[in-house]
Amino acid sequence: MGYSGEPIPWMIEATAFLSVVIQRWEDFAIIFTLLILNAVVGFWQEHKADNAIALLKKRIAPKARVLRDSAWREISAKTLFLTPESTQVVGTLIAVYGVFMTPIGWELAGFVWGYALLSFIITTS
Repeated sequence: MGYSGEPIPWMIEATAFLSVVIQRWEDFAIIFTLLILNAVVGFWQEHKADNAIALLKKRIAPKARVLRDSAWREISAKTLFLTPESTQVVGTLIAVYGVFMTPIGWELAGFVWGYALLSFIITTS
């Protein structure tokens, strides 16, 4: 589970430890029971999330149907995703380093990428 870095569970575990040190067994029993219950619920939720991700991976289409040269064709969905992304990366590097043009610098390139991401989010919502 990915909860080991959070401070609140650490504080609760420290409270359980201190309850043992000062011999407050009722408090320790309650805290320990809640910690175990929290671990079981967290494990169950992660198990359900893993199953949901596995189901989504099964439903992802490996092929995409596209219109090219006035004809419908099936191509790999990875190709459909990677082509515009790689084109944008190459275009950014050309613009930043000034190949065939005056360099624009990383600040402006970051702004352009942010604008592209924002417009993508707005238009696909």
